[in-house]
Amino acid sequence: MLERRVRKSLGNDFQAHTLLPEDLIGLKLQAMVNDPSREPQELVDISSLLNARKRKNQAIDWDLLEEYFALFSRQKQLDQLKQTHG
Repeated sequence: MLERRVRKSLGNDFQAHTLLPEDLIGLKLQAMVNDPSREPQELVDISSLLNARKRKNQAIDWDLLEEYFALFSRQKQLDQLKQTHG
């Protein structure tokens, strides 16, 4: 994740590194697996991240998401997200 981070300008003299949306989704997926009570909100957040990519006409790295969802045996959820956001 850290190797894929990107530098964003946040003002005239300030820059920060941010994770790719797909990596944030991976962290959200891990959070909801670790604490199932978080699942409803994490799924809303994941959908929001995917919607933001679509609004900006930015490609979604489904292969990277496939790795994360496979890691947690959540292929069915990924299929639903692809159907909605793909």
